[in-house]
Amino acid sequence: MMSPAIFKELYVPFYKEFIGYAHKKGMHVFLHSCGDNTLLMDDLIATGLDVFHPVQKGCMDMEETARRFGDKITFLVGVDVQQLLPNGTVEEVRAEISWLKKVFKRERGVLFSMGNGIMPGTPVENIRAALEEMSV
Repeated sequence: MMSPAIFKELYVPFYKEFIGYAHKKGMHVFLHSCGDNTLLMDDLIATGLDVFHPVQKGCMDMEETARRFGDKITFLVGVDVQQLLPNGTVEEVRAEISWLKKVFKRERGVLFSMGNGIMPGTPVENIRAALEEMSV
């Protein structure tokens, strides 16, 4: 929606101030921003952001994102709730989450979520498999 230069000019100073204030109060700051945020990630990290959500499958290269930034910020990685969770098998759900855990295993760690919500009609077995695999 805007160039990285405009983002840096308009938002980075505000984020630095806001995040600095939150940190002084003993809080962590999470940011949700859809789409490919790769070009903004260095600036977001420089603001002191603690957790970024999501590394959006299909928009961002998960392996490259984890490799470049995984030791500088924690990622809240969303499991694919549009295709994988409602349409995949239990084995596919487990395999994807196992892969995500390996990709995002860095110093800053990883948090998991089920995207922005579980779709109606998602098999309970897939939800259970996802939760079990996340907790291992």
